[in-house]
Amino acid sequence: MNDKKLIAIPNVKSKNITDATAALQALGFNVVVKGNVQDPNASIVEDQLPKYGTVLEEGSLVCIYTLDAPKVKVKVPNIKGMTEVEATKILKANYLNISVSGNTGIVVSQEPTFDTEVEEGTVINVVIKEELVDTQ
Repeated sequence: MNDKKLIAIPNVKSKNITDATAALQALGFNVVVKGNVQDPNASIVEDQLPKYGTVLEEGSLVCIYTLDAPKVKVKVPNIKGMTEVEATKILKANYLNISVSGNTGIVVSQEPTFDTEVEEGTVINVVIKEELVDTQ
């Protein structure tokens, strides 16, 4: 398991985009703003994913949405058999987050399962175990 620190996502709903982004970035989150933002000081956060209170690793993604922003659905990729680093890279490329159980090895399970449609920012829970090698 890596040594990244775990942080609870604060509630940034009803804040302006500027303040919400600054608050999340100060905690170490990567922020993606969804919606039409002509003035970040006047545009208000209507929703956020993952929801506030969710505990994620530093560097995880938080999507914040303005009133006109539709939620974008993505298909969960198949990350079984990958290392934690590989799985994290693939999930982040798809605007998804990862929560890892286990220490070293490869991904043996994931929830939601691959090909499930989820909203960007969703946390994919994975279990990592050492790969057993048959020595016979």
